[in-house]
Formats: sequence, C-alpha cells, structure tokens
Amino acid sequence: MDTNSVWEILYRIPIGTVLAWIAVICAVFTAAGIGIGKAYTTFEKTKKIRDAKETTQNMVTHHETQLNEIKEQLSVIIQRLDKQDKSEFKKLRHSIVRAGEEAISNGYITIRSLKSLEELHDDYAKEYDGNGYVDTLMEKVRNLRAVGRLDENNRDVD
Repeated sequence: MDTNSVWEILYRIPIGTVLAWIAVICAVFTAAGIGIGKAYTTFEKTKKIRDAKETTQNMVTHHETQLNEIKEQLSVIIQRLDKQDKSEFKKLRHSIVRAGEEAISNGYITIRSLKSLEELHDDYAKEYDGNGYVDTLMEKVRNLRAVGRLDENNRDVD
C-alpha cells in the first residue's frame, strides 16, 4: 500500500472526528488508570484487614493457651489447698483432743490452757462444723477444775 494513499485517507477524516477519537482513547485510558488505582487501593486495604485479622486471631489463640495454662495451674493450687485444709483440720482436731485428754487425765486445766482450747474449738466449730467427739471432749474439759488467774493483759497472776 502506498503511503501517500494513507495520508490522503487521513486528510479526509474531519479534525473533529480525530479529536473525538483521541478524547475517547484518553477517557478509556484515564478510566482504566482510575479503575486500576481503585482496585489496587482496595487490594491494599483488604490485605491490611486480612493481616490485622490474622494478628488478632494469633493473639486470641495465644491468650486462650495462656488461660488454659492458668486454669490448669489453678486446678493444681485448688487441689493443694484442699489437701492443706484437710491437713489443718486434722492438726486442729489433734491439738484439741491431745490437750483436752491431757487435762482430763490431770484432773484440772489452767485458765490459759482453757482459754486457748476454747479459741481452737471456736475456730474448729466455725470452720469445720465441729464434730461430736471434740464437742463432747470440750464439755468434759469445761467441767474440770480451772486453776490459775489471768490479769487484764492475759498474764498469769498465780
């Protein structure tokens, strides 16, 4: 094809049509650029949201793991406290029984010992709902002859 004929065809196209086509092509490229820009912005926002969600999920998983470890440790602590409570109950009961039976064996009790036994028994009765034998023993101790005196500062006078 002859280049002169191409130029002749181009010269026959009105300038308004050429400008219109140039405007359409520019509009298409501009719209495409804006669309690509918005798509990229949306992609970036979505990526940030996805990353934040993943970070949050990792934190939640980590905290759940920590909470489960704390629950396990609390369970162990509760078991130990239950064992200690049972042990304390036995020690308290033993102290009351030993001191009470010793006083009964002696046939008397000192005022200081009676006061101490009453305090132990009060704690025992409140904390552990008492016990028939200990309560009966305390009644026997209360009926013993009490010896000695205490002054206002709980010191032995005799």
